[in-house]
Amino acid sequence: MAIPAPYVFPPSLVWEGNDGVWSTFYLSVGSKGQWIRVLPDTYSPQLLLPLPESCDETRTNINTLECGSRSGVSSGDGFDYSESSTWDAIGDFLVGGREDIGYTGSSLFGLDNIGLDNGTLINGSGLTGLQLPDHLVAGVTGPGPFLGLFGLGPGSIPTDDSTSYPGAMQDLMDRSEIPSRSFGYTAGAYYRVPRSFGSLTLGGYDASRIEPSSSDATFPFDVDDWQPLQIGIQRITANATLQGDNITLLDSPIQALIDSSTPYLWLPGSVCDAFTNAFNVTHNVTTDLYSVNHWATQQLLRDIKPTITIELGYSNDPAGTVKIELPYDAFDLQATWPDYHEDPVNYFPIRRAPDDSMPYTYTLGRAFLQEAYIIADYEHKNFSIHQARFPAPPERDIVPILADKYLNSTIVNTTGTDNGTVTSTQSQQEGHKMSAGAIAGIVVGSLVGVALLVALWWFIRQWRRGALPYPFRKRAEPGEHQASRFSGATVAPTSTAQRPFSDQGTMKYCYRGEEETRYEMVEAQSPREMAGTPARYEVDGHMSGLSAADLAQLPELVNSGARR
Repeated sequence: MAIPAPYVFPPSLVWEGNDGVWSTFYLSVGSKGQWIRVLPDTYSPQLLLPLPESCDETRTNINTLECGSRSGVSSGDGFDYSESSTWDAIGDFLVGGREDIGYTGSSLFGLDNIGLDNGTLINGSGLTGLQLPDHLVAGVTGPGPFLGLFGLGPGSIPTDDSTSYPGAMQDLMDRSEIPSRSFGYTAGAYYRVPRSFGSLTLGGYDASRIEPSSSDATFPFDVDDWQPLQIGIQRITANATLQGDNITLLDSPIQALIDSSTPYLWLPGSVCDAFTNAFNVTHNVTTDLYSVNHWATQQLLRDIKPTITIELGYSNDPAGTVKIELPYDAFDLQATWPDYHEDPVNYFPIRRAPDDSMPYTYTLGRAFLQEAYIIADYEHKNFSIHQARFPAPPERDIVPILADKYLNSTIVNTTGTDNGTVTSTQSQQEGHKMSAGAIAGIVVGSLVGVALLVALWWFIRQWRRGALPYPFRKRAEPGEHQASRFSGATVAPTSTAQRPFSDQGTMKYCYRGEEETRYEMVEAQSPREMAGTPARYEVDGHMSGLSAADLAQLPELVNSGARR
């Protein structure tokens, strides 16, 4: 059975947002391919897009001409379904968002064609990447996310009591476009030098975006199917703060949800208070934001470069925990209109959870994923979190995660767009990474193999020189010592076999179904060797370490003590 390759969703190369500066991804929507830039949503399976009504002056309080472009719409104020001949309206329904943190509302639902794109038109069509015809779209008309959200959840979206529609992940899997319902994602970091765009892989992950030293701990999904990406936070600490080093911000474990639909870290009130003391930030009751008190304080924090460490896991066992370090720059965000101020306001992306008695409101949002890489495997119900890596120039090492039906098949590198090189496949259900024991076994086996090869090389070399102890020493035949060890005629190649093509040159580009393969040149003829010299002299091993005076008498020494 042919296996589809993972799909690398190319970033839009645009940084935008009203609650920070984020790396977005292009979608083309409708029959005319309206370009809309969106953010990945690790919580929900829904696709949320801004409609023109969301740019109403009552929300923006400014000139609406800028609203569309700032909300990720390439032209107009939002997705204009009236311009799409393939739009099929369903009705108004509530968006199944995070009611606990105020992320909910009514949306216009309908079906239309969706393309996962790189923002390039081909033959006048806007649909250039993976296609999702008749996919469910929720159009946002009121308060809600300013940028559109591309849901990565695996489930279906109910519109009424009897009808539901698959999310993008399930839809792609049903169409055999990806090898599994899985993804790897990091949000990107605008503050890095050079700036590092977000990375999103569907059906696998990009190993080049993971720090090699990062823990390989894997965590099971939560029993709540709608909120499977839950993880324990064991502690939060900070170094180089205004209060000094090794400051504890959280010392009692809590359970948190990983949700990139929100930029914030929703934390207990006591933890937010600890942040305010360590970084001299103030809670604004009107905006509900934590802002830095003074420009001088902000500059000081940027100079001393604090680091916040979040330790994740379900116990204190180091083998089962992951530490994610975030620089102060990851918390130095700006909020702007329409929900805050027309002029940017620097703020700290922490929020008080609405109710400390509701543990599921604790959340690690998009700000956290600037420095973390998450791999979610919905086929085998596990996920992992790693310290993100920022290779410059960007690299790709795409690793597929396989659904059970593909485990005994061979992957075919012929699908996907701009996917780089697929390097390996997952062959077990236990997880997407090799266990530490397996890695140790491979390392030990490799070392033993190398040692055996070295011993064999030494044995053959000594045997040829006649230096082995009896009975391993080769017996000389009459006249053998008079024969040259390098004698012989010029060696000419007799084989006409060609070298095999290299499989390391395969590169995939942004347009599905096309592959360009680079091959090595075929060896037409091997180089010829010169005939050996008739004889050579060697000095016995016991004569190493001769003095300068001895070397002056080397001819006599050779005649008397050396062998030919």
